[in-house]
Amino acid sequence: MAAPEDFDMAIEASHRALDEIARGDPSAFFNLFSQREDATLANPFGPPASGRTQIEEAGRRAASNYRDGRAIEFREPREMRNRGPRLPPGS
Repeated sequence: MAAPEDFDMAIEASHRALDEIARGDPSAFFNLFSQREDATLANPFGPPASGRTQIEEAGRRAASNYRDGRAIEFREPREMRNRGPRLPPGS
């Protein structure tokens, strides 16, 4: 099992990568994403992409929607832990 420090480092790296995406540069994100051909990326800017080539194309296309931005807030995973599923009102 990975040490909590490893998890924290991975979260911090993902925050830095998302900050770079907000500036239009997806390269840090690609360094974090799986190199395997059976990996899939789903994002709001297009259909799911499978395989490294499609993932990089989709990531560049998604990042092209941004420039001169910055990530301003992240919710820590610890804040989300043990909260249970979110159910629609009246469920």
